[in-house]
Amino acid sequence: METNPERSGACCQWLNRAALRYWTFHVCVSAAPSFLFAYGLSRKPERLWGMVLGVAFFIALYTLFSHWTYPSEKSSALWRRAMRLATWIRTVWAILALPGLMLGNKALKVMFSVDLIAGMIATSLTYFIGKFPPVGWVRIMIAGPDANQRRHHVLVGDMDSLLPTFLTTVIEGFILSGLLFCIAFVCLWAFAFRARRAAKSSGLPASVLGT
Repeated sequence: METNPERSGACCQWLNRAALRYWTFHVCVSAAPSFLFAYGLSRKPERLWGMVLGVAFFIALYTLFSHWTYPSEKSSALWRRAMRLATWIRTVWAILALPGLMLGNKALKVMFSVDLIAGMIATSLTYFIGKFPPVGWVRIMIAGPDANQRRHHVLVGDMDSLLPTFLTTVIEGFILSGLLFCIAFVCLWAFAFRARRAAKSSGLPASVLGT
């Protein structure tokens, strides 16, 4: 069957805009607890921009993920449903963590523990990456040979500078993305199990019920 190129192009444009809005909302809300916590520790502008760039990186990454998988047969209906549910679970989790973080509610503060652990791991990894000799050579090339000057460099200075903050944000984002996909796979298993049970009782293929 022939497809209309203009219609396909319009569909892709709509999908990109819809995916961009969807992931902008979910990534920003999911990142909010860690963002506020980290910004409260240091209010340097370069730290702020490093985190903003990290959040923007994941918005773009997930939007591309949606563009390459959702319109095609690479992604089943069950997987799309599982991913949507996992995304909303993660978003609601972050929303519940915000009152605990801002108001000091101990019960809700536990919700932030996942983000906190991921942030600690990301910070440690960024610190160790910064100790590699090639990274040190690059810092000298950019910031100069003076150690004090390098430490206060906006781009490649200490852990509060732009690039280390960006790297920490990206590493934490990948850790939390791994958690998101784990939740999605659990949801996928639950949906597939329910579809198989419904298929046995109705006599219809499970793939039909999963759409």
